[in-house]
Amino acid sequence: MTFLESRHFLLAAGPRQQLKKLVMLEIEIYAPGLRQESRLMEFCSQMDMQPKVRYKVDSHHELVYFEIDEPGDITLDELTECFTSIGLAPRIVGQLPEGLATGQ
Repeated sequence: MTFLESRHFLLAAGPRQQLKKLVMLEIEIYAPGLRQESRLMEFCSQMDMQPKVRYKVDSHHELVYFEIDEPGDITLDELTECFTSIGLAPRIVGQLPEGLATGQ
């Protein structure tokens, strides 16, 4: 049995087991220059080293959408490093998720 509330998920394994709450963080980053094929390939290589983070790239608009299941899986600094290491200047779109740590 699964309940959905906003972006919070409650999972129930059975009638006598405890409910476990999972929080998924979402963040959107604008990265001017990501549309260049060489930078896009480099970025995908960087993200291959982060298997716990799901992402989608909108290369036409130079946006990357991230979904993070566990807040401790990656920090904001680690995410931005994936961009800055290939010469891009990432900008966060919207508000920072509350559970995303900003340091290592």
